[in-house]
Amino acid sequence: MTTNDQKTGGGVLAGLKVLDLAHHYSAAFAGVLLADLGADVTVVEHPQGNVLRGMLPQRHGVPLWSTLVGRNKGNISLKLSEPRGQELLRRLATEYDVLIENFRPGTLERWGLGPDDLAAAGADLVMLRVSGYGQSGPKSARPGFGGAAEAMSGLTQMTGPEGGNPILLSTAIADGAAGTFGALGVLAALWQRASARAGGEPRRPGVEVVDIALFEGVFRLIPTQIVEYDQCGIIPGRSGSVREHGVIRGVYRAGDGVDFCVSSVGPRAIRRMLESIAADSLVAELDQDVLGEGEDAVVDFVTRSEKAFTAWAAGSSWAEVAAALDRTGMVYERVHTVADIAEDEHFLAREDVVTAHDPILGEVRMPGIVPKFSGFHHEVRTTGKQVGADNETLYGALLDLTPAELAALRGEGVI
Repeated sequence: MTTNDQKTGGGVLAGLKVLDLAHHYSAAFAGVLLADLGADVTVVEHPQGNVLRGMLPQRHGVPLWSTLVGRNKGNISLKLSEPRGQELLRRLATEYDVLIENFRPGTLERWGLGPDDLAAAGADLVMLRVSGYGQSGPKSARPGFGGAAEAMSGLTQMTGPEGGNPILLSTAIADGAAGTFGALGVLAALWQRASARAGGEPRRPGVEVVDIALFEGVFRLIPTQIVEYDQCGIIPGRSGSVREHGVIRGVYRAGDGVDFCVSSVGPRAIRRMLESIAADSLVAELDQDVLGEGEDAVVDFVTRSEKAFTAWAAGSSWAEVAAALDRTGMVYERVHTVADIAEDEHFLAREDVVTAHDPILGEVRMPGIVPKFSGFHHEVRTTGKQVGADNETLYGALLDLTPAELAALRGEGVI
């Protein structure tokens, strides 16, 4: 990979120092988003490793989850449940701008590491707290993972075949959404602090908490669920097409077995879809404003349109389908497998699939860095490091611990 990071100061977030206590994907993802954009992120990991190191897949004993979410981060080990470890963490926190954690609410407070404890020790930072149900509310003390979050958010109720049972998605969408919103919250809090300083407003140093629950990220991504229920009394169900919205959106199969998605939002797009298959009678109905004749008429029209489109696709090759949809300006895309993605020229041109070097695995392909910036180019500088890889360097530089002191701490199981 090429980079011009040296010309642009190392990344758009260069100079931001982040202490990452995450031991699950959601908060670790927030940390890697900041690290990818140039922040100086240091993972604080249990000496025996965190949960991610025990997850599959692995290769040559290397956990690929850690390889990915630990990229571009330093790594020190520290046992936070030990009094000596807690003392070291309080000292470390005074050297950082941001702290990220995802313990169950109350855990850090029990260890003397809550926001008030860190502020009393002299920390002046933004603390991102990611948990299953948030720091407040009647469920806040409960443990939570992504599946439960998806179920609570409304997403699971809407996912699955029409008339079938609800299903969970096949990827950690709740964790990723919470991590993304968490990183956004961190940047918003930092902006507020910077604005106050720039405006000369007095501000007491301390710890400002950004609180995100796992279910909240996915819930916020579902656009009309609440307002539709409030105003129309509708509980969204499971369907390949959101018919009550006058939208045709689904996955179809060409005659040679290629799966593809079509999204037709609004009358103009639906008209293009029908013109693609030369469904003149349906186009005529659309021109007579069938979509304005009430929900029953809309459902009937969309059902017949989908049936016609499905039959046309099944009788056409993928090349014929793509040519017809291109001709009318349809929004469509072939359903990609990861094998397709790895070689896709558009992914590669935008550096959305990149290659990084791992000391054990060698060359590793992984997702690139998003978003893109006109004045900066960011790159994967390192893959996830081994537990405690930077103990000597960082503990020595930040806390002036000597090799003998570090050896003693290691012998006591603190680091």
